[in-house]
Amino acid sequence: MKLNYLALLGCLFLSNLMGEEHNSEFDVKIKPFLKKYCIECHGGKKTKGEINFKAIDTIGQAFKKYEVWDKAIDVMHEGDMPPEDELQPSE
Repeated sequence: MKLNYLALLGCLFLSNLMGEEHNSEFDVKIKPFLKKYCIECHGGKKTKGEINFKAIDTIGQAFKKYEVWDKAIDVMHEGDMPPEDELQPSE
């Protein structure tokens, strides 16, 4: 599962090298995932673990926050996020 997330994020980060016009990839693939599985606890006023995915609105911002993605991938891979009582993404 970790490899899939790394591959997706890697592709998105590489697209940053081509400019912000590729932000649509972020809008189409990553933002909906975050909204569905993460934003409730990690967005806006509620930012558990000091992670606020709502503050990352473009691929450029996401690229600059690589440490957040690294941490997110680790906790998902370990099965710590999303919590067991929340909706889970497929592999």
